[in-house]
Amino acid sequence: MTDETLGSNPTPPSTPAEAASRLGALKENTEWTGKLMSGSPAELKEFQGLHKLLSQGDTVDQAMAGEYMGVNTPEHVEMMGAASMLREAGVRPEIVRDVLAGTHTVTKEEYAKVKEFKADKMTDNEWTKRLLAGDSEATRQFHLMNIILTGDIKDEKAA
Repeated sequence: MTDETLGSNPTPPSTPAEAASRLGALKENTEWTGKLMSGSPAELKEFQGLHKLLSQGDTVDQAMAGEYMGVNTPEHVEMMGAASMLREAGVRPEIVRDVLAGTHTVTKEEYAKVKEFKADKMTDNEWTKRLLAGDSEATRQFHLMNIILTGDIKDEKAA
């Protein structure tokens, strides 16, 4: 795994969102999860610390970490799936958080540019072949375009 946060001396998370991101990455690390499942004290301590910090967060943090709550609403399960899909596509955690929290906004200019960019990409046979074949960069671009086009447009007069 290339995630630098999985190195031997990671910077400990200081917020629930950082804990969620770290826990999500660790769950995909088979070496780390293997050690945790075999009772390694270091991995268990980290796991418990991350969960303690995560419990101080909100449902978005829990969804980003792939954590079930005591009682799971359909919305929470959907957020967990969306967070996982976007993370696997290479979307940065802060963008995933904004999407799940419903706080993602764009300017009218950004919206117009991305709308045009998406229209161009969707008529580009080579790019659409890559997208349909599961190309990671095309998939990431596709998700980012959709995030931008479904976000709220900032009221620039109020800013």
